[in-house]
Amino acid sequence: MANNIDKIKNQLKSIDKPNWFDEYNKRTFMNRPDAEILFAAQEYVWSQINLKPSLKKYESLKLEWSDKFKLLGADFPEYPYK
Repeated sequence: MANNIDKIKNQLKSIDKPNWFDEYNKRTFMNRPDAEILFAAQEYVWSQINLKPSLKKYESLKLEWSDKFKLLGADFPEYPYK
């Protein structure tokens, strides 16, 4: 019974949580406005930073996403956990 409760809790936690990387790709390839693409990119980066809040993870994300943010008209965010 306890095993089923854990499965139910995990399922409830994951309901209605979009995969922001997939949303970013979808919005990019469907030629949505830059604001929509940027929003998905920002949400993805924020979710990744919160998964493992370390400076090393932040730097790797910044290296990968900084140019994409600039192309969309925004700056990469500062490290939030100082």
